[in-house]
Amino acid sequence: MDDNKSFSRINWETWVREIRDIGKTNLLTNFALNEYGQIDLDRAHPGGIAQFTSSGTALLSNLVREPLAFSKALVTARRIKSKSVGHLNNYGIHTTYLVGGFASLERDGFDLNLPILLWPLDLVRKTDDFELTRTGPAFVNPALLTALFDTYGIAIDSRKMLGLLESATDLMPLAVIDYLASTLEADAKVEFRRGLIIGNFAEEPSLMESDIQTQGNLLLRQLAEVAEIPQILSELQTEPRLVADADQAQKRVVARAIRGDSFAVETLPGTGYTQTVVNVLAALAHEGKKVLLVTPRRQTLNELSERLASLQLNGLLVRSSSVWLDVVGAISRYEKAVPVDLVEAGVKRESTQQHLEHYLQQLTRRNEVIGLSLLEILEALSKL
Repeated sequence: MDDNKSFSRINWETWVREIRDIGKTNLLTNFALNEYGQIDLDRAHPGGIAQFTSSGTALLSNLVREPLAFSKALVTARRIKSKSVGHLNNYGIHTTYLVGGFASLERDGFDLNLPILLWPLDLVRKTDDFELTRTGPAFVNPALLTALFDTYGIAIDSRKMLGLLESATDLMPLAVIDYLASTLEADAKVEFRRGLIIGNFAEEPSLMESDIQTQGNLLLRQLAEVAEIPQILSELQTEPRLVADADQAQKRVVARAIRGDSFAVETLPGTGYTQTVVNVLAALAHEGKKVLLVTPRRQTLNELSERLASLQLNGLLVRSSSVWLDVVGAISRYEKAVPVDLVEAGVKRESTQQHLEHYLQQLTRRNEVIGLSLLEILEALSKL
């Protein structure tokens, strides 16, 4: 393997490791019981568990009835709820789950302790209590499926495993563990145990890791330096239509987006990346294209929406968190729109640009009498 391929391989592995480590330790691959941030239902009251299993809803006080244990569980539920709200507001992801069953691969030499099933959960404050509600069906931990395939070559049938829950009277039936154990070879030392834990879990790192395949995605291969990057045209073929100021580098970004190129832009804060994104969105919308905008923080979407609104493009960006508001803004903008003569606007723009260029030339033009330009005079005065 030559140095370039070795370097590219290191880049790719580093990238995968960084994605795997998003949010620090991934509890769906390396689960560890934490009483500070998790509620263990192993000793929950049987009556409360039965109600929770049948109806999908139960009060925390009905699950944990011993006063001291309930007091601790209540404090923990507040932490889980607070953390979940932060994840939802800042990143738009749901992280409150009930996990059931665990598979440990540590005796086979793998640093893996994985939950088996997950149920999306909602915690609703009820004065000095919480109401727990399962908000969706169970699904198999994606990290478990990947781990069993990579380590033992086993492809788990998720539908078959989830089908075992339909006729079960327990949330975490033994039939699920028996099914997993039956798929393993006799020499496998996987340890299974039942259990129900409430906490903050995120499946996104596992899903992201499974999505990044070098084959079939040219953009990812170029970013990881395992594919050649095509030569970029230095000059613009056509002037892109802009709604905000842009320099030549920013115009090239807009032009490449309109052309349909796959590319990535690395920039620093304060260099105008927000207005570049705004120009890209407006230009693509003008071309009649649909755009999916993905950001790591919801605040970024709000900032872009506000910037578009300041340019009288309300509702051009429809956020998943405020669809109604943005759609109403788009309708209002459409109703108030008036015809614009783009040819006349283009002539005025070119005329203004010529005046600006003439003004800048005058700043650097030297006076024949004193032998200095206005710019040189201002620079000298600024040093006094």
